[in-house]
Amino acid sequence: MLTNGMHVDGAFGASALLSDSLREHLAGIENSDSLSWNAHKWMMQTYACSMALQTLGNDAMGSVLDHGCDMADLAESLIRKESGWEISAPSSLGIVNFRYVGHGDLSEEK
Repeated sequence: MLTNGMHVDGAFGASALLSDSLREHLAGIENSDSLSWNAHKWMMQTYACSMALQTLGNDAMGSVLDHGCDMADLAESLIRKESGWEISAPSSLGIVNFRYVGHGDLSEEK
């Protein structure tokens, strides 16, 4: 008998579980049936993510993620001050969505 299950694709965002201040964004993830996680996508590691976790620990890696989110918040605030640019969605988990809304294309404006 087949049943429906819930899978969470946490390829990028699941790293937030390492941060005390970001973990709340993933409330309920423990109810999923499965979770994928590509730790290297946010932990600044191409290889040996588990070694970095063992060496630095969860608290240090959580601080790195917090810093990334702080930088995204700063980028959003700076972009909001620039004419011709628009924030499409508030920064969340280290990601800033923005777009160019000026007139013409960038090569025409000087």
